[in-house]
Amino acid sequence: MTDGMSFEDHATGQAATATVEVTALQPEKRRATLSTRCTVAGRKVPEGDAQVSVPGRAQRRPVAARA
Repeated sequence: MTDGMSFEDHATGQAATATVEVTALQPEKRRATLSTRCTVAGRKVPEGDAQVSVPGRAQRRPVAARA
């Protein structure tokens, strides 16, 4: 699909926090738009957006009765 990311330098070994938010759904196209952010020591490292394919709803199948 698509993405738009920007990256900043950070030190290897530092803990990172990633956040993803669904900002739009297009069920007819089975797509979602995500806003993505990552911080290291309170600084934004990569951030951007992505458009991804999502699976359709799972269909329930009846469970056969046991004899």
